Amino acid sequence: MKYRIETFGEFRLVGYKERMKFENGENFIRIPEFWKEISKEGKDKVLMEYNDHKDLCCLGVCTNGDEKGFDYYIATGSSKEITGDLKELIVPAHTFVIFECVGKLPDAMQNVWKTMFTEWFPSSDYTVVDGPQMEWYGPGDMDQDDYVSEIWIPVSKKEQ
Repeated sequence: MKYRIETFGEFRLVGYKERMKFENGENFIRIPEFWKEISKEGKDKVLMEYNDHKDLCCLGVCTNGDEKGFDYYIATGSSKEITGDLKELIVPAHTFVIFECVGKLPDAMQNVWKTMFTEWFPSSDYTVVDGPQMEWYGPGDMDQDDYVSEIWIPVSKKEQ
């Protein structure tokens, strides 16, 4: 499993936000629908007009979770003033473990999500901390075997 550890200062994302519910696995159904709606309505193109941080182009972000659900953003890195139904998310400074996902989506990313929590974290020197968990989508065709995406998880070193 290919990964790297990086520390980032605070950064700003802007995007479309929706509260997702855990009940009956609703989040697993609703998130793909949300992406399709954003694309169908042309909002993905509007969102990309706000991007001015090339390393934070297209992100799916889970944050502000509780026992019932979490806020989900389809977002991009931006310092521009927002209008309309776009929302701002300030990501505080964190250290992230960033896992590389190679292959067709959603399978490649789902496989990494499973492996990182069942194998990597239990044997690593890191623990998950509170903060946004992000999926980074790179340029290219998501249906190709060589498509590259990433999963960013906020972490801290385990206390020995």
